[in-house]
Amino acid sequence: MNSNPITNNPILINMKTYKLLLLSLPLFVTGCNKPVEDGDLSAGAWKLQLISVGNTCFDIPSDNISDKTSYILNFNSDTTFSFSTSVNQAGGTCLIFFQEKRIEINGYQEWTEVGQGNPEQLEFDEKLLSEFQGLMSYICTKNKLTITRDKRKFLFEKR
Repeated sequence: MNSNPITNNPILINMKTYKLLLLSLPLFVTGCNKPVEDGDLSAGAWKLQLISVGNTCFDIPSDNISDKTSYILNFNSDTTFSFSTSVNQAGGTCLIFFQEKRIEINGYQEWTEVGQGNPEQLEFDEKLLSEFQGLMSYICTKNKLTITRDKRKFLFEKR
């Protein structure tokens, strides 16, 4: 029979358990909800404002765009993203390297083929689909996101 008064005392054992729980509680509380910080491109939706390739700028053709999700970039938690064109749903897969401020876009394509936009919109959509690919750098602030690769630049605003 063990006669050690410390190990046999249920009050002292419970006090140790309570102390451990109280010490670990802040870890659980701070780990539950990640605060949205400046520069977190995966937090929220981004509205495309402009594409530039070299010295040529391509403005979003805003005439008669009926789909309110057009040109909205959303990063999902499963390495996918949605980024619809003027008339079609689109998206792909991505890897975000937060420390390096780099993003790799793969397989960006349209999932639907309505194709009933005006010629200016369809030309812009083709430019977007062909240029928004590969390994790119980004700069992200609270309300602005700029993604660049070589001489390509995509400017977004927080939606």
